[in-house]
Amino acid sequence: LRTPLGGLVRRVARVRASVQHKLLAAFFLVTLLFILMGASSLQTIHRMSQDTDRLDDAHGRVTLAHQLHHSLAMQMHLTGMALIVRDEMALANILRENNRFNDTLARIEQEAPAAERQIIQKIRNAQEEAMTVVADIANLVRDGKVDAATNLQLTREDPLYRSIDALVSEVGQHEEQRMT
Repeated sequence: LRTPLGGLVRRVARVRASVQHKLLAAFFLVTLLFILMGASSLQTIHRMSQDTDRLDDAHGRVTLAHQLHHSLAMQMHLTGMALIVRDEMALANILRENNRFNDTLARIEQEAPAAERQIIQKIRNAQEEAMTVVADIANLVRDGKVDAATNLQLTREDPLYRSIDALVSEVGQHEEQRMT
């Protein structure tokens, strides 16, 4: 009688209603509690699903940043290989990697904040300049001027790629921070 439940039982006993009506009211109260718990659970699941979707998107952007790094490294590698093997086909592979690089950069830019878009614009400008240098190297290789092409690669293209690499690393860090 002295427990909180005993007090509740005494209050319910004082209500002037039949036992059947009291049991029906208790049933509806319990049913309402189950419905509220279900709605609360659904809301929690929905929020968790949204959080998971955002995390998946963030992982995707980080993966794109890594792909950007890989594509840039491939361009650098292919330029060196083109000079070693003196083959114009190797230079065509650089252009394919450049297309992949630009596509990946565009996908990152779609959801990038304003500060990151400024870095992406710097990357685009430097990449265009690098492709101009690659075209010059290709012309020198075609003309058989491999030493001049190597010198151009060392003095202009390599520093450009290194600056692009630093900017791409910065974009990658931004994406990882956004994911965190």
